[in-house]
Amino acid sequence: MEKSSTIETQNLLLQLTKSFLERGHITESDMLRLREQGVSIEHLLSAFVGQGYLLHGSGSNIKELEPFKGDDDQDEKKRAVGVYATDIPSIALFKATVSQQALSQEFSSVTAGWNIRNVNDAVTAVPYSTQPIGNAIRQGYIHVLPKENFVKIADAEYISEVSVQPVLVLPVEHSDMTTAIEVQAST
Repeated sequence: MEKSSTIETQNLLLQLTKSFLERGHITESDMLRLREQGVSIEHLLSAFVGQGYLLHGSGSNIKELEPFKGDDDQDEKKRAVGVYATDIPSIALFKATVSQQALSQEFSSVTAGWNIRNVNDAVTAVPYSTQPIGNAIRQGYIHVLPKENFVKIADAEYISEVSVQPVLVLPVEHSDMTTAIEVQAST
């Protein structure tokens, strides 16, 4: 019974993603209806990734993502300029719904990000913060991006040197994350 339920859920998610992509947009009321029906937004995002798309989380709804200097290296001179994306929904949701700026304003020393774990050839990400994130939670947006022009630069991290127009933008809430954020001591 569990296997057929899993297949039914995967088929539903596939139908939903195709429907939203054909329509070209998804509204806040669509998202509310999905949540009320018990559809996991993280699983919905996984379905987009399964169809060959990448995800970009932001606090803003962006019509076209422009290349910018990332925070992918401690040495600012080594940071690449590009549009960043991921194939792991929890990372995109974290970036969309946790304001790094608000964390930095509240705490003089804070680090937030995610630990990549590779278990049985499955790459997952566990978000973390060295401080509680309560006041940094916001509503955000997941930009579903076509994969062309992106190059994989690390596990779960891709970059495009050219501007990218999302095929779909989903309004998200922090409660859409099913992966718990670990609070870790500063090192």
